[in-house]
Amino acid sequence: MLIMVGHSFFAFAILALNALAVLEMPFPNHKQPIAKQIAKESVEQDAKPLPKLKQKANFGIEGVCFIIISYTSIATIYLVSIWLPKFSESVAMMSPSASAQTINYYVIGTLANVILASILVKN
Repeated sequence: MLIMVGHSFFAFAILALNALAVLEMPFPNHKQPIAKQIAKESVEQDAKPLPKLKQKANFGIEGVCFIIISYTSIATIYLVSIWLPKFSESVAMMSPSASAQTINYYVIGTLANVILASILVKN
């Protein structure tokens, strides 16, 4: 059990270091250049024809990739819903009823992250 806790700590440490590195990065001014770029692009589009793709999209490969991504995301949710209560019982020594509540916390956290991401993307 200690090996699992050690690995999860290292994963958390790596994510925390990434978060600190990203916080130090400057973000470009995304509001002012947009109006200039749109005006510039509209003038350029009137003068130039639309570029043609060098190669047609391969819907077979893209479809397989989409199926793999969909399967992986659903499998991850399924695995978390099965193993989170067992993990919290064995590692955190929670009671079975309290460990079942961890799924609710996971769902609430997931929904909060989706809402936060949509707010950040919108801004």
